[in-house]
Amino acid sequence: MEAVTIESARIPLALALAFASIFSLQFSIWKKRATSFRTIFYAVLFAGVIGSVLLRGIYSVASMELAVYSAGFLLYFANGNKKTALLYFASQALATAMIILGVVLPGFTPLVFIGFLLKLGAFPLHLWFRSALENSTVGTAAIISASLSTSILFTMISNSIVSESFIAIGLIGAFAGAILALGSKRVREKTAYIAMAGTGLALIPIGFGGDLFGIAIAFIFSLLFAKQALFILAGLVEEKASSNFGINSAALLAASFSIAGLPLTAGFISLHELLFHAAKLELFNFFGILLAALLFVFYACLSSYKQLAESEGESNARGIESMLALSTISMIALGLVFWVIM
Repeated sequence: MEAVTIESARIPLALALAFASIFSLQFSIWKKRATSFRTIFYAVLFAGVIGSVLLRGIYSVASMELAVYSAGFLLYFANGNKKTALLYFASQALATAMIILGVVLPGFTPLVFIGFLLKLGAFPLHLWFRSALENSTVGTAAIISASLSTSILFTMISNSIVSESFIAIGLIGAFAGAILALGSKRVREKTAYIAMAGTGLALIPIGFGGDLFGIAIAFIFSLLFAKQALFILAGLVEEKASSNFGINSAALLAASFSIAGLPLTAGFISLHELLFHAAKLELFNFFGILLAALLFVFYACLSSYKQLAESEGESNARGIESMLALSTISMIALGLVFWVIM
């Protein structure tokens, strides 16, 4: 993990963003929801997210802002939900104002951190995030939760926008996202909360600063495709756009598990490094809380899968309850293994 640096990650992450963004656009075209006029906003957004990764300093922030506001126009024109789009624009404009004031005014640096958290839709500043993901098309939701979040997170890392408070905010966000997902009855809303929990987990290594930037970047990589898969697959199942429920739901479950950092997934590669780092520094309280947060997120993912399976019929839901119990026991066992190893 130490080999991953900000500079070495720029080109691979830009390529990953390009692939993910084009895939989301293709999904929208396939669903016949992307006109030539709306495709312009897609193109500007793609240029913004890629520029935020490849460029440096103020130029990366400017590219990120270009992507952020392009997503707002997509919400406004592509989805027909003006209330959601206006809430999005108001939240992003307030976040931008906070960042500018925090940079310009001496002693107001915390406004920069708050502004970026608002742009991310991190808990408890998540009102626009849930609304945008629940009330937009599947393709737009995938872009906002995956490509746009990746752009903002990497901009924070590359410009050293770091605060130790991100550790606590990230942990609280992971718990809150998982608990809200468990309490939600709507599939899209549940998926949005799981994505919010993933954003919370990504904030934790950023809060530790430069020593864990490699872990943060690795987790951002895994989140990019996991979040995108989360929304597109959930949309396919929810809209019954594909008859391959078994294949789609299995892929959805794999993407969810990656967010929760389950072994044999991409998310585990970075999150287990974070757990080892906590043990090495003897941050045992943090270790226990993080493991509990992962357990909650993991359980929320299985709950989402169960709801989707039940919506498809009783036969598909058969055995899910036992899977929930066995998986929970497995997560507890994983925690015990970590304690023994360390």
